[in-house]
Amino acid sequence: MTVFSSILNSKDQKSIDFWQEDIPVTPNYEYDGAILDRFPRNPKTDPDWGTRSTSCVRLRLDFILSNPLPSGPVSFFSANPDGPLLPLGQGTPEPSSPGSSIWSVLLHPVPDLQARRTRTAFHPAPDGSSATESFLIVLENDSPSPKTVLVREHALRGANIQVVAASQESEIVQIGDNPPEIHFPVRLSPESSKTVSYTVKYTW
Repeated sequence: MTVFSSILNSKDQKSIDFWQEDIPVTPNYEYDGAILDRFPRNPKTDPDWGTRSTSCVRLRLDFILSNPLPSGPVSFFSANPDGPLLPLGQGTPEPSSPGSSIWSVLLHPVPDLQARRTRTAFHPAPDGSSATESFLIVLENDSPSPKTVLVREHALRGANIQVVAASQESEIVQIGDNPPEIHFPVRLSPESSKTVSYTVKYTW
């Protein structure tokens, strides 16, 4: 069970705890590697677009709610029968879709999970009608227990995409009005690493 406490920040920066509830959650791990801190003039042809990456794999909590959460950031605590609550972090939960009872929140990076993401190829067609782009992602699990990490890759150059090669099963997911995402569920054995590679084709 996890306790949720919603935090409001007033003008004098004080925090106000105004809601809490015990809710069962499912912990998951997520790698959303692309650093999107700028928007290029032409995302179709900019060779550096989407290539900057983070190494952080983050904890994601999934849970089901019968009623919507209060707006604003929420603090998460793990129940501890032998002592005080254990803080897990703070984040802003979001429903999986408008009106859905399934919610999730991204929290802190996981110390024993790391990732490296490298763009290995980019080939625009001479007539500008298409392009292929390839990435390689290495995930490392330093913990003594198995972990499954959801790798989320963003189709940043256009919505008409096809995964033409991949080292493992993938799924193209559309979330709202955002660009499509390519999802890879990666299962890691204890103290092991795994490499995911893929090539996506954009057509305009």
